[in-house]
Amino acid sequence: MKEPLTRQSLLTALKAGRTFASEDKNLNLWFAVNGQPMGSVVPDPGTTNVVLEATVFDEDEGQSEYVLEVWRDTIGDGNNPRQLSPAYSLKSGQKWTVIFPHEGATHELFLVHVKQKDSTDDAWSAPVWLDPAIAPETEEHTAPATDDPAIKFVATRTGNVYHYAECKIARKISARTRVEYAEAPAGKRLHAGCPFD
Repeated sequence: MKEPLTRQSLLTALKAGRTFASEDKNLNLWFAVNGQPMGSVVPDPGTTNVVLEATVFDEDEGQSEYVLEVWRDTIGDGNNPRQLSPAYSLKSGQKWTVIFPHEGATHELFLVHVKQKDSTDDAWSAPVWLDPAIAPETEEHTAPATDDPAIKFVATRTGNVYHYAECKIARKISARTRVEYAEAPAGKRLHAGCPFD
């Protein structure tokens, strides 16, 4: 987690977004989603669980305890980021791991906020983005997401974005959460750049 603080290592971390904001000059915060460190933009893993990990350490206050909050934001839904329940208790140096569900074709981010107990010190991690626009190809997608030729558009039940049926992202939406439309659905917006072929 910790490497020598040099000008080059600082510039490399800033360029990669591997940053956090803290009011404590000695506090170190590390956060990752599916092993991808804070600041990463990662391909949409599809409808699955994602593993969130964090570690906070303060060499001057090795016995300190923290409250860790997980924040999640769905990109483009018009809502503010929301804190996921519950908040977690964490000791300095302790590794925290939790699993959260992710719905395929949802552009979202996760980040953590850490508050030191019995202190005003806190820290915010850079986010990790899950981006369906860079979802990796797993197979050739030459057919639409549905066999019904009357279906022209596909969306998730709870999302506010829709896709053309032939979009590779639409094929990653699980049957459990998929909604199909013959015409562009009202109240939802077409995903930028759709269809991704």
